[in-house]
Amino acid sequence: MKILSIQNGFDAGCALIEKEKIIEVANEERFSRIKLHEGFPHLSLNYIMKKYSLKPKNIDRIAYGWYGKNIDINEFSKKLLKRSIIAIKKSNKAAQILVDRQKLEIERDEEVRKKFNKEILKKGFSENQISYLEHHTSHAWSAFACSPFDDAYIFTFDGRGDFKSSSFYYYNKKIGMKELNFQLTIDSVGYLYSQITNYLGFTPFRHEGKVTGL
Repeated sequence: MKILSIQNGFDAGCALIEKEKIIEVANEERFSRIKLHEGFPHLSLNYIMKKYSLKPKNIDRIAYGWYGKNIDINEFSKKLLKRSIIAIKKSNKAAQILVDRQKLEIERDEEVRKKFNKEILKKGFSENQISYLEHHTSHAWSAFACSPFDDAYIFTFDGRGDFKSSSFYYYNKKIGMKELNFQLTIDSVGYLYSQITNYLGFTPFRHEGKVTGL
């Protein structure tokens, strides 16, 4: 089975996986020369398809680790309600901020997914080939699948993805990948780190590595 993984957002790129092995990984910035290139990775995709003489019909699945279509919004509602009550007690402005934040996330993710669908169909692939995967579960699998462990606890942290900013998983062969808990985007440690980057005079979403070095 040939799986093509594509990221069309921040730090775009592609990866080709065959028989559970990573065959090739290509980041768009290496071709465009734009650091942390954001957008559909046309050059990366063309490079992989040409290098391995592939056509759309040769790809079994396209993995897209963003905006899982099977997300149960009720899963987030209870946690969001509790978090909202805490915030509103501290500030009357919190309610509107929370509403605006959730609306912005939904609109942005929908826009990015639509752009992805449009471009991938233009490349000759079909929508039936695409698997939409939950964002943080994708992060968890990328960490665990490349590890030497048969079972493990896995933490994921980033800015945001599918209403989450961090998740906590456990994996073993019997139960598979099971999410034990998660944090909402509102309490994103990744975004906090970007704010620190900004306050220190660097560019958020670009120079966090420099802050780490410091």
